[in-house]
Amino acid sequence: MAENVIEAISAVMDELPGIGKGGRASEKQGGYAYRGIDQITKAAQPLFAKHGVVFVPRVLSWETREFTIGDRPWTDERLMVEYLVFGPGGAEDHIKIGPIAAIGRDNSDKGCNKALTQAFKYALLQTLCIADSKDDADGTTHERDPIPPGTDTSGQLTDKQRSMIYRLLDERVLPDDKQPPVVDQLSKREASMWIDTLQSLPEVEKAERRGGDNADVYGMKLPEIKAELESLGVTGVSGTKAQLTNALIEAREYAALPPTTDVF
Repeated sequence: MAENVIEAISAVMDELPGIGKGGRASEKQGGYAYRGIDQITKAAQPLFAKHGVVFVPRVLSWETREFTIGDRPWTDERLMVEYLVFGPGGAEDHIKIGPIAAIGRDNSDKGCNKALTQAFKYALLQTLCIADSKDDADGTTHERDPIPPGTDTSGQLTDKQRSMIYRLLDERVLPDDKQPPVVDQLSKREASMWIDTLQSLPEVEKAERRGGDNADVYGMKLPEIKAELESLGVTGVSGTKAQLTNALIEAREYAALPPTTDVF
């Protein structure tokens, strides 16, 4: 029996059988073979139990990014996950693995589950040295394809449009019911429409003059806004500066309500 977590993990690696790529993506996704988390845990879990190895996850940070694809709302749940790996020596016998970056994309409520599954899969692959030559970044190079001569680029988003949209998103007050665009997915025509829309919205400075007791919010930097939102109990929010500014004003107004006020 191993005496500590390092010896226990080494024993697991020694007894771990080969794990092939038994999963296959749909033809729509490319039909590629992959090694699924269920294959890895099926092989590793009995050996972890045998040698007294326990993985305990801890989410260090969590960010939600919202966007639209085909008129449907989607989210990217972005997590940084750390694992404490305990050995047979008890609570003091452990090592840390990570943090591991993971992203779970979904159009329902499964984004965090996907991100945690991805993090655990790669924690196991790295810790147990389950390798694949295709994962070696030194074995391949990825360069942007040159635009073929004669290609019509008139419909593609321009750098000038991209810069203008990002600037306007910071300068204008976007309504709470309107989501910011995924800029790099816009066509030239769509970008032009977004620029027109954003230019028609009130500027942050003009909104500040209407802010009354909350006028100071418009001069705050984004990290300051997020920090105050968290202090008011509002967590996991994301969006443009203008959207978070509006959220902070609403949170302040809600916090100022008398305890007996019926807010429903």
